[in-house]
Amino acid sequence: MAVQLQIKRSTGSSAPGTLADGELAYTKGDDKFYIGDGSSVRLIGGKAFNDLIDHTAGTLTASSAVIVDSNSAIDDLNVGNNATTGGSLQLKEGTNNGSHHVQLKAPNSLGGNVAFTLPSADGNADEFLKTNGSGTLSFGAISSSFTLAADNGSNDTFNTSETLTFTGGTGIDTTVSNNEITYAIDSTVATLTGSQTLTNKTLTAPVIEGGTVGNSTPVTIAKIDNVQIDANTISTTNSNGNLIMSPNGTGTVTVPSGYESRSGFGDDSLVNKSYVDAVANGLDVKASVRVATTANLSGTYNNGAGTITAGSNGAISVDGVSLDVGDRILVKDQTTQTQNGFYKVTTVGSGSAA
Repeated sequence: MAVQLQIKRSTGSSAPGTLADGELAYTKGDDKFYIGDGSSVRLIGGKAFNDLIDHTAGTLTASSAVIVDSNSAIDDLNVGNNATTGGSLQLKEGTNNGSHHVQLKAPNSLGGNVAFTLPSADGNADEFLKTNGSGTLSFGAISSSFTLAADNGSNDTFNTSETLTFTGGTGIDTTVSNNEITYAIDSTVATLTGSQTLTNKTLTAPVIEGGTVGNSTPVTIAKIDNVQIDANTISTTNSNGNLIMSPNGTGTVTVPSGYESRSGFGDDSLVNKSYVDAVANGLDVKASVRVATTANLSGTYNNGAGTITAGSNGAISVDGVSLDVGDRILVKDQTTQTQNGFYKVTTVGSGSAA
């Protein structure tokens, strides 16, 4: 009669609580095999473990053990299993030297897969690793010179081993710090802020305007040599200095047409030649009129106000000419001669107004 060996078995997936020394047990729920040593239960195998290694060596298989091939190689190795942190590969230093490591780590978030292909061979000394923009890496030589473009003239080329000096010149200081070049302009050079004094400077087509310039106070006085411009006054600043207006060639000093008729015209106002000629001939020059009367204007004369108001409604016209407010009229044919003189239209009149 054949000998039949039996072991403890269970349909669950929990290890047995106790096993005698050499006693075996099998849990069908997770396909695991156990043996007792008299004091503890030891897991020794089972189908669950065989399934982990049941694949081609050197090929990474999901939910399986990693098994290298005969060359100690594997096709792909996925590193990283954290919900929010990118995976990393740590290369430890010698254990006798400490516990530090060199770490290669993926970003915590990526928009897609990124692959870097390493160069097929080592580069030359002092070269750097660069990418072609598509993930292929290669070694490249570091540039040993650069070109500085000139505003005018020829460009200059400098070697990286040389010292490039920026000279600001009089009144301009240069400072190089943290890869930045700073130019500081002192008070000997004109700036947009503060009060500045220009000495021996040439201004090409200068324009001096009133108002606030930068953070300075408004411009109210302009001084050029011995001539000063202050508000509406042009004066000289040297002792008993003359103010000479000297146009070039056949140029003249002129005043606007009708200048002598302005309300501000006074005894010390500049006059034009026609005005002087008229005065020299004993003429009392008056401003031009638009029309002159040829007959008596009927209406009410007000000597105090110096007005003639029509006795009926209607628009004014003289000698067939319709007039506007402001037009000047020579009234010369009044029956009462004291009413004659120069008048200005203040009310044109209409069907409802005189």
